[in-house]
Amino acid sequence: MNLVTTIRAILIAESDVTDIVDTGDDAKIWDAWPRTITAPLIVIENDGEAEDPELDGTVEWVTSEVTITCRAETSTEAHTLQRAVRSALAGLDTDDWSALLDYSTPASMPKKDGSTAHWYDQVMSFTFTFSEAA
Repeated sequence: MNLVTTIRAILIAESDVTDIVDTGDDAKIWDAWPRTITAPLIVIENDGEAEDPELDGTVEWVTSEVTITCRAETSTEAHTLQRAVRSALAGLDTDDWSALLDYSTPASMPKKDGSTAHWYDQVMSFTFTFSEAA
């Protein structure tokens, strides 16, 4: 299973998210930073994955560290998008999935367009645990 693809599908299914970043193939939800940025957008990065094998070698659970960045033109817009993402992922707390928000922090990045303007980010670090069968 590709965790980033699964998270993207969950976010695309959530209207509070797609009202902000668009829907379907036009949704600005990426698995890497795009060369040209049009905010608001979401970037999902899988920072590492570890399997938890049983004694017989079978893998039942996988733990993955994921960073999700919500970027917007203003701090308020970034925070609104972050709340929508958190709400969408809160529904993953089932027998087969769990999503734990380790931390969330605001940031700002220069636009690098020759101006003094900045992008506003809300950066979240999650630990996802999911069943290999999920």
